[in-house]
Amino acid sequence: MSIEINNLTNYKINKKLFRKIIKDILGDKNISIALVKKEEIKKINKKYKNKNQSTDVLSFSNDSEDPFYTPEIVICPDQADNIYQVLIHGLLHVLGYNHKNMQTKQKYYFKKYE
Repeated sequence: MSIEINNLTNYKINKKLFRKIIKDILGDKNISIALVKKEEIKKINKKYKNKNQSTDVLSFSNDSEDPFYTPEIVICPDQADNIYQVLIHGLLHVLGYNHKNMQTKQKYYFKKYE
């Protein structure tokens, strides 16, 4: 299992808690997490999602069975009310959940890590 966390902002995170949440939700899967500024997430959102606006989180996972692909989550702390809830939301997307079917799981993890 490989967890890569790249904080490209001045926002302070608890990396130990980040890793605990990631392991709890993903198990032994690899993941790359980047924390970026508002301008950067806007560029990424435009390029990959065709939305010309900033957001709190973007998740990128691979639908194929490529064993070398590492899912990625990009988080903008400036757009997030709760960075850990945003992380949970992004991780559930990586696992294939959408906004309609993630509510119960999301509430469970939000409560667990409040």
